[in-house]
Amino acid sequence: MANVEINESLQTLVASTERAQSGIESSLESLRARWFALREHYLGLGAEDIESELNIVFAQTERLIEALEQWQDICNSSLQSGKEVSDAT
Repeated sequence: MANVEINESLQTLVASTERAQSGIESSLESLRARWFALREHYLGLGAEDIESELNIVFAQTERLIEALEQWQDICNSSLQSGKEVSDAT
């Protein structure tokens, strides 16, 4: 029974992580597109500082997405291991 509850919790966690990752990726793409559309207009008007800050945000967001992907892999691996154990019994 405990394995079933753990697997259900992992499935919920994986689904939540996938939704969060999808939302973050979508927002990041939108922010990049908007910045690139505005960038040319604001170059020379202080946009370099903004661009530097945005590049930091972009890099941090990409690292977060990578961490979410790794977390999903770990959870999916645990789910697969749990399924193999329950299939064997």
